[in-house]
Amino acid sequence: MTQEHQTEPADEFELEHFERNRYFQGKLMTAHDMSTEQKYHASRLETVTRLVTGTGIVSGLSIIDFDYEDGELHVTIGPGVAIDGDGRPIVVRTPTTRTIPTGDGNYVSLYITYDEESKDPVPVPGVEATDGEESQESRVLEIFELVATETPPNSRKTPPLVDLPDLDNADEYSTLADHIVDSYHEAHRERAASSANPGVFLGAFERLPDGEWQVDDDETKRHPFVYDNDMLFSLFLSLLVATDGAHGGDERRPGVEYLESELDQLGQFANQIQGLELDVSELRTAIDETEDTVRTEFQDALESTETELRTEIETAENDLYESIESTRAALRSDVEQLQDALQTQAELNAYQSLKMAIRCFDDAAATFDHQGAVSKLSLGVVEAAREAIAEEADRDAAEYRAFVSSVTDDLESLTGVLERAATDESYNQFARTVSSLEDVRTDDGSFVELVAAFDRVCQTATLLEPQYEIQPEG
Repeated sequence: MTQEHQTEPADEFELEHFERNRYFQGKLMTAHDMSTEQKYHASRLETVTRLVTGTGIVSGLSIIDFDYEDGELHVTIGPGVAIDGDGRPIVVRTPTTRTIPTGDGNYVSLYITYDEESKDPVPVPGVEATDGEESQESRVLEIFELVATETPPNSRKTPPLVDLPDLDNADEYSTLADHIVDSYHEAHRERAASSANPGVFLGAFERLPDGEWQVDDDETKRHPFVYDNDMLFSLFLSLLVATDGAHGGDERRPGVEYLESELDQLGQFANQIQGLELDVSELRTAIDETEDTVRTEFQDALESTETELRTEIETAENDLYESIESTRAALRSDVEQLQDALQTQAELNAYQSLKMAIRCFDDAAATFDHQGAVSKLSLGVVEAAREAIAEEADRDAAEYRAFVSSVTDDLESLTGVLERAATDESYNQFARTVSSLEDVRTDDGSFVELVAAFDRVCQTATLLEPQYEIQPEG
């Protein structure tokens, strides 16, 4: 067997005084104080439970299933509560299955024991850990463990025997009660016995000659139970009824008649409770049916609403898409119309700039007819403008740009000869517009920008004034 009961036996149950914290304002509390507080409550409860309630199974913890396979027993116990030999409660919340190696022996005894495990680690800032850990578990969970041995249980829990006096010789019930209590106390309470094995026996298994295993019913039925108040009261009632029947006939004590009356009332109450339970069951069934109906109707309504909303959303999306497409088409049409209008206006402005070039530079040639170079260059621009009109350069941006490029050299040359021939103010205006035209042309400015720049050159050409030399009086 690899699974053993790891419990150190104690020779006797050592009684201790209970020690608790004394609180006062300003007291420094440490983990030791908290542990002392928990130990105080646990020790009191365990001592009273151990000496008054006793050890054994409180409820449940039956062996509900077991299976033998590959040298191991797979044992399932039901949920329940037990109190171990140290007075500690052991709780099993749900059906639990454990695997127990059988070894080479032919017998296995199963115990449930108290155990603990730490959980929920938390950091411990500002404290140097002695074990190298930077965190500590913040909770202790009280759990259980199933422990197996290869021997039958050493002892069984048996009801204590009390030396009863002769009932016929008892003068008073109080005297009889005192005698019974004194006898029990002297026999079973003079010394608090220690439990070498605090585990609670649950059952036993034995190997059959064919190698299979079965529950040892004789031993399992002897697993210890806690004698609670309900059990003792039931036994007391049973004893009274049996004793009354033994007296026979009409020889009934008044207490028995009262007891039977109370039992009849309890039976009536039980019948009423059963009727109420039936009504509650029917009401619960009706509630469940109504809940199912409401849930179905709600689900149908939800699906219908979801379908309607989805349809409305799809319709709205389609309408929005159509509206967007319609707006986009309208905007596209407006943009195209605007572009056409701008193109038409640009072509008109280009034509007017060519006409203005003919008029302005023809006037400049006439104004500077005494300056042969100025007049010649101005007439060159006029001739180029006439050719551009004849070739409809105003209707094509590329052709117009080629025209401007063709007259750039003449305009720059004209600027050079005008520096001495024209007044400073008119010359500077003309030179600035020619420079701006060159910037627009070299920077690939738009058709509209190029037309506007050339138009300003033509306007400043009409403002050119010749510079006359002043002759001294003779």
